[in-house]
Amino acid sequence: MRLSLDTSVLLAASASASGASREIFLLAPANSTGLCHVSRVDPDTLTPIPATPLAQAEQDAVLTHIRDLLAAHFREAEESADEEGKFSIGFRATFDRSASPTKLKVACRISKTFTDEIEASVPDPNQPELL
Repeated sequence: MRLSLDTSVLLAASASASGASREIFLLAPANSTGLCHVSRVDPDTLTPIPATPLAQAEQDAVLTHIRDLLAAHFREAEESADEEGKFSIGFRATFDRSASPTKLKVACRISKTFTDEIEASVPDPNQPELL
């Protein structure tokens, strides 16, 4: 198996004691996989693996549903913008292939964060007040 990793994976693995990047380096020796560095990337390893007909149909359906949800809820997202005019919309797709046909759920999330704060000092009632 050939696996091409970019530098960000190496950096993430060296900066964290846990996580997927570190796991790659921990599992490689246990699976008799050698890790090496090359200064050139083989263009063949960058070619995406074609989707199966089922996977392509699922992806097409998800994109259609995302477009529908975006059209339906874009106004609400705009209205949630902060003072700088920034807003976000998140989408999550869940696939259930436990039966045929695949059950698909696409969710849209719009959230507005409101932050307010008060800073205060609270004297200890058990300590006498110093003059």
